[in-house]
Amino acid sequence: MNNHQSLKAEIETREDNFAACISLGRELLAAQHYASADIKDKLQQLNNQRNALLRRWEERWENLQLSTSLLSRYALTHSHLGVKRIREMSNRYKNLFLSCSC
Repeated sequence: MNNHQSLKAEIETREDNFAACISLGRELLAAQHYASADIKDKLQQLNNQRNALLRRWEERWENLQLSTSLLSRYALTHSHLGVKRIREMSNRYKNLFLSCSC
C-alpha cells in the first residue's frame, strides 16, 4: 500500500507541470495560434490520459484495500494455520494483484 501511495504522491508532484502545459495550450488557443487545431487535440489527449491515469490509480487503490481487508479477515479466521502460512498466502495475493492488468 505504501508503494501505491508513493505513486499517488508522484502524480500529485507533477500536477504543476500538467497545469502549466494546459495553461500554455489555452493561451495559444486564445491567441489563435496557427496550429490551434493540433493544440486543441493535444490538450484533449492530455486531459483524457491524465483522467485515465487517475481513474486507474483509484481502481487499483480500491482493489488493494479490498485485498488487504480480505487477507486480514482470512488471517483472523484461519489463525490456526500459523503466521508462516498466512504470510505465504498474503505474498501470493500481493503478487497476483500486482500482476493484474485491471
